[in-house]
Amino acid sequence: MADQRSHGDLTDAWLFPVRELLPTDDVRARAKELLRTDPWGREHWERLADGQTFDGMESWLPWLTDDERLLPDLLPEEALVLLVEPRQMRDRVGELNDEEASLANSLASTWGLPEGHEMPRLSLPFDRLLRPAAITDFHRFVALLGLGSIAIHGAALVLDNTVQISPVALLVPGLVPYRPLATGLGTLAFLGMLLVYVSFPLRKRIGARAWRRLHWLTYAVFALATVHGLAAGSSTQQGWALALYGAATGAVLGATAWRILVPPTRGGNQRVPDRDRPLSV
Repeated sequence: MADQRSHGDLTDAWLFPVRELLPTDDVRARAKELLRTDPWGREHWERLADGQTFDGMESWLPWLTDDERLLPDLLPEEALVLLVEPRQMRDRVGELNDEEASLANSLASTWGLPEGHEMPRLSLPFDRLLRPAAITDFHRFVALLGLGSIAIHGAALVLDNTVQISPVALLVPGLVPYRPLATGLGTLAFLGMLLVYVSFPLRKRIGARAWRRLHWLTYAVFALATVHGLAAGSSTQQGWALALYGAATGAVLGATAWRILVPPTRGGNQRVPDRDRPLSV
């Protein structure tokens, strides 16, 4: 075939109007905030804050969201993505990013932006296409390893004759007779980790934003597990155990500090505040 046009007759056809950006309550609230933080775009922020729709409003998506929903996020887990002419696709994406960077530099002086101010990008690098799916799979694998380790830990406790512990006691906080408060914290950490792991296949059902918020629970899981280990562990005072707890806590604190001090970027080097904003597709 020389083209992809259909030649059969149709009795009727349904055409639905669509937009990449809708003036939702979140969008309007964010636009009102931008009136204060980025007054150079007042003309556009006012229209968006009033709920107006206009041509080109999609180009302001980078200011209205710091999170994007990419193709892998919208496909089922077993979906297969085939890239036709990937080299040409990569080259074209690079050209679009270069054109956008050049336009942003020109508009910066027109809008009177301060020197060194970098604007967020509408176009994303080509390598971002499939990366989120790989990262999610890695996190799920690590969570599964953690649950496997907990299962081995629980089995060892049940089989140990030092303290009589039933399988049910491992699932209900406070039922373990040995240091019930400390062991109860460990049970809560396990249940929280199990909840996080179960959420992976439910990501599309509960929504990307709610799913990410749920995964903030992992900080509480880590804190509970650490306190549990320090308070209930029989080898806590050993040097190797203290070094292990210290290294793990230091790694988490360092990663948390990096996340707070170096917010995620969109396409370029623009630092984007961590706010709840709508998702762009």
